[in-house]
Amino acid sequence: MGSFHRDKRLEALELAEELWQESYYADKQQKLGYAAQLHRFGVFSLPQIAKVVRLNPRYIYDELSPNAEKGGRFEPETLNAMVRIRRCIILGQKVPEALVRTGIGAGTSYTCLVALTGLPYATYYEVSREVKARLDQENLKMAKQTKAGVAQNREEVLKLRANGLTTKEISHALDLHQVSVQRILRRG
Repeated sequence: MGSFHRDKRLEALELAEELWQESYYADKQQKLGYAAQLHRFGVFSLPQIAKVVRLNPRYIYDELSPNAEKGGRFEPETLNAMVRIRRCIILGQKVPEALVRTGIGAGTSYTCLVALTGLPYATYYEVSREVKARLDQENLKMAKQTKAGVAQNREEVLKLRANGLTTKEISHALDLHQVSVQRILRRG
């Protein structure tokens, strides 16, 4: 069983989560100071640090030397989930799939999750497959709803045209773009 004490990755993630919140109202000099604090851990890449402190990366590159860490797609909104994942790993507990889904769903890459949390590849792969399948199902459902919506719009446009409304009036009535209304009318 691990310990939270002296775990560099966990300390870096916790500090990053705190600085992500504080940087919202910080000025440029404060943000550069926050960046230097994170840089000392050697855990985050410079672009990741820039995202955490909400500062243009060019300022970070001007102030700090690149570290050896690889980047990866990173979204600071997932820091809380990454802190919790790292704690589970340190304690030897099973990482809840919901935490991994949070990281994946918010756009943090596998490379980044692994580098920052120590997450095993098998856990990530299993959850990412499940998330992809769910997203595919949702996309299919949305496509079906869109087709039904188009058919309903067509019917309503033709009915309003038969009542003598202009393209512009139909557009406003149905909250459709005029070009869409014109296309429907051309197809009849």
